[in-house]
Amino acid sequence: MAKDRTVREARRPKKSGKKYAPPAKTLEDAVGPFERAQREAETNRWAALRRRFRNGALGAAVARAFRSDDEREFSIDIKSFDGDQDRFDRRRIMAGAHDVAARLMLAAAIDGSEGLASELRCGGPVVAFDVADPFELETVEACWQEVIFGEDAGKTASVGSKKTPYPRQDPRGFHLVVKELPKIAYGSTRQKEALAALAAARPIIALSPDAATHLPDALVRAGLTRLTLGPLAPRTIAETIRIVTGEKVRTVIEPEVAARTGLAEIGIAVRFDRSAAECVSRLRRLASAKVRDSDSRDLTLDQIHGLPKEAIEWTRGFVRDIESFRNGGPWLADAGVVWNGASGVGKTTLVRCLARETKCELLVTGHTRWQSHADGHLGHFLRLMTADFAEAKRRSEVASIRSGSGCVILFVDELDSFSDRASLTHSHRSYETATINGFIACCDGLGGADGNTGLADGRDYRKPRIVLMGATNDYRRCDPAVLRSGRFNRVITIPLPDTDALEAMMRVRLDRDLEDEDLTDLALMAAGFTGADIERVVNDARRLARHANVPLELEHLKRAFGDRELSAARRERIAVHEGSHILVDVMLHGPEGAYATMTSVGDRLAGAFRLQDADAPGTFGDHFRRLMVLLAGRVGETETYGAPSDGGGGSLGSDLHQATSEACAMAASFGLAGPPIFLGPASSTERLLSFPEVRTKVIGLLARAEDACAKMIAGNRGALDEIAARLVRDGRIEGKAVAAVLAAHGTHVPAGGIADSKTFTGKDVP
Repeated sequence: MAKDRTVREARRPKKSGKKYAPPAKTLEDAVGPFERAQREAETNRWAALRRRFRNGALGAAVARAFRSDDEREFSIDIKSFDGDQDRFDRRRIMAGAHDVAARLMLAAAIDGSEGLASELRCGGPVVAFDVADPFELETVEACWQEVIFGEDAGKTASVGSKKTPYPRQDPRGFHLVVKELPKIAYGSTRQKEALAALAAARPIIALSPDAATHLPDALVRAGLTRLTLGPLAPRTIAETIRIVTGEKVRTVIEPEVAARTGLAEIGIAVRFDRSAAECVSRLRRLASAKVRDSDSRDLTLDQIHGLPKEAIEWTRGFVRDIESFRNGGPWLADAGVVWNGASGVGKTTLVRCLARETKCELLVTGHTRWQSHADGHLGHFLRLMTADFAEAKRRSEVASIRSGSGCVILFVDELDSFSDRASLTHSHRSYETATINGFIACCDGLGGADGNTGLADGRDYRKPRIVLMGATNDYRRCDPAVLRSGRFNRVITIPLPDTDALEAMMRVRLDRDLEDEDLTDLALMAAGFTGADIERVVNDARRLARHANVPLELEHLKRAFGDRELSAARRERIAVHEGSHILVDVMLHGPEGAYATMTSVGDRLAGAFRLQDADAPGTFGDHFRRLMVLLAGRVGETETYGAPSDGGGGSLGSDLHQATSEACAMAASFGLAGPPIFLGPASSTERLLSFPEVRTKVIGLLARAEDACAKMIAGNRGALDEIAARLVRDGRIEGKAVAAVLAAHGTHVPAGGIADSKTFTGKDVP
């Protein structure tokens, strides 16, 4: 023995003047016992597999000759739980790299919880593994018993098994796998089953997407050890590749690649017939594909144009607050905002850009997603809605554990689907009332989570940091309780972009194309467009250029605006209609911000509009002026052709629909026409019109506005003819040009418009 020791000492490298230093500890030394055991077992198993499948090209031929004993050694059991009964469909499938990764991830989680390994051997802990992804949950379900109990795998009993009673001998432990939110009706039964399992003083292992919402309350309160599985660590990915391929990973697996790699990606990319480098390369490609899919509109906040000052200030402040929090400051971010505006103005795009800019996780959901779940019954709706809010909490907790400052943006689209409960009168109002109540309860439940863990610096790293954002086309339709402070703290309206913003949007989407071209005329043609319309136009222009096999030119962009082919007579009538709108609008409100265009978008053949309404006090005169502008188109047609066309009505959102709604609100909601009375919200036009007295007042208001408008147009008939001719010739006209035409015909328009106190007081309204 002494001789052997002397030989070993002689073989050690020696340096003059320095004592021998043992080699530095490697990453392997930090591996816990559970993970080390899994590594050894999987390494041996896959080494044998590679020996039998010597050549990857011969894999199919060898698989056909695969013997039954080989199948048992290299496959796993999948037990699919069906319904509320213990009915299992057992089938045997080939184990893949995803199974290896799941075992290592599970073992590492157990090793990472101090004292849990010894408790599982000698005590009766309650351990819950949160696995959000359905595929990953099934994969963990197939292997957890072998990882935790080893030779005793299969000797556990299911909590609350109805078909198979507990074994006569004491079970090794109990298990519970819950993949969907349980039904409320079974709550008492589940509680009794959980208490019975706890009384046995054996380990209880629970698998679910979220322990707080899926498991019985008795288990949650019984000193639950809650472990979140995922995302995969770079070390786990590298070790999986080594086990499956037999080669060490020589390159660094980037954290961002690991963050976008799940068990499914491991199963796709990692195979024993590939080299380690090839596996890593495939994982990187899969991660990049995820980025491309999620960032289809890859814009930054600086590239989003057309936002009002309030929106710009809020987004900048939000970014600063998140950065301060990540640098150790307190949580001061505004945790609730509603983006209000017409379809296509960029509400969803803005939220996605905010998430990218702040590196917050984004969870997009909404009423339509919850309504379409299963059969759309109330229980299905509430179950999926609760699951989405629970998923936001889980993601925030995972991010907090990883970085210490996790934040999730929960974006609820179509928020106006949660309409005012007081205005519901239809037969299924009880359904909608229940959905609104459930949504309010979910919003109120975002304030905290069980199992918070405070650290030395006083910050609560486990507390969910969730920012609630919503989008709506008309926030006035939302239930007031949804929009109150504490849920959604503020409403920010995004108007239609002006011509400068439209030109900037085109530049962003054109990138470096047409850099030297002047797009001012095109921006004027696009007046009334949204960001989505501009994106469609640029894509159509690129398509035209590609079909012609030539570089993109300005002519392609002009053609992409896609004016419809109309007869000369039809085009002239439309020009008179829109010219009348902008003439009356400029005379009543001034020229700033008024536009009319002959460019068609969707079902709209042309349009006249004001990009941003004035901040008016909402008097009778303010509403009456709006009535006049809405009715001006049909009045101008009557003045020019003797009768109006059907272009001003016939659909929701038409001139007549908006004018009727405005007059109805004046008479029965705002108390501005006749005696002051409130019969319902301004948005409930159909209900308000059910009162005969209201219909009489509405007819009187519309007739009076039409008469006032007819006098205004008749007195400026020459100006209207010239405005219509310009629209036919140029396809567009702006408010300043209209004011100049009026001035040339003897009508001077002040900057704020004409104020006729006699016409706009409303004192003579019956």
